[in-house]
This record gives sequence, C-alpha cells and structure tokens, in this order.
Amino acid sequence: MASRRFSNQASFTVPRAATVSSSSAHDVEKITPTSSQLEIKKRQVRWSDDMDQALIDTLLEMVLASPRTTENGFKSDECTKVVNKVLERCQVVVGVSHVRARLKTFKTEYKEISELLKTSGFRLDENGRVTTDPLVWEKHLQVKSSFLAFIFPC
Repeated sequence: MASRRFSNQASFTVPRAATVSSSSAHDVEKITPTSSQLEIKKRQVRWSDDMDQALIDTLLEMVLASPRTTENGFKSDECTKVVNKVLERCQVVVGVSHVRARLKTFKTEYKEISELLKTSGFRLDENGRVTTDPLVWEKHLQVKSSFLAFIFPC
C-alpha cells in the first residue's frame, strides 16, 4: 500500500524516529518510491511528544466528528489517517502497526496511573505527574516495581 502511495513522487528524506546514534548522518532516512509497507512496518519507532500529540489530536477529532457506541478500538482506515497526520506534522513515517502499538502503550499506562491515583496518598501535580511522599513511593514500589517509571526527580 505504501509503495503505491509513494509511486508518483520522487524520493525524499525524513527524520528517523528510532535513532539512538548521535551522528547526524544516521538521523535521516531516505524514503523512495520502492519503500515497501513491510520495510516501514519492521523498523522501530520511538514516539516523540509531538508525534503523540498528533496521534491524540487526530483520534480526538475523529471521535468528536462521529461519537462511538462501542469499545472496539479504531479501524485500519482511522489509523491510516493518524499515519498521514504524523507524517504531515512531524515528517516521520510510521505504519498502522506503530499506531496500534502506541495505543496499546497508552492503554497500559492509563491503567497503571489510574491504579496509582486510587491508592491513598497519590495525586497529580500541576504538570500532570503522579506525586506522593517518598516513603509512600518506597512502600508501593516494594509491592509493584513496574511503577518505577512514574517517579520523576524533583
């Protein structure tokens, strides 16, 4: 599908989202008319805050335009709209599988944060971060260490 989308266009470069290297030569990926959906699907994507915002804004627009009555998630064509919006706003090529994986991550994080906020002593600060007394954190982390990701340095 992607090769058809790019077939009428010349090759172009986009910032690579999955770069760990500090070398600027590796921070750009060349997208050509022969780039296959499989190549896009296979590569790892590290989502930036801007990419997350594009995803959330696009899905919110879709939900507000036609409210949903089921909890079955988003259809493939709706995820494709997110793919196009991320490309437009952030110049990063992602696939539908990347969007679905990011939504799964959001769902997991939402459940964990909800669980924390139901626990006595935890609250959100003005920046939207989960906060509590350090002793409460220590006690809670002994039971469930997966919440370590939500501790922010002061």
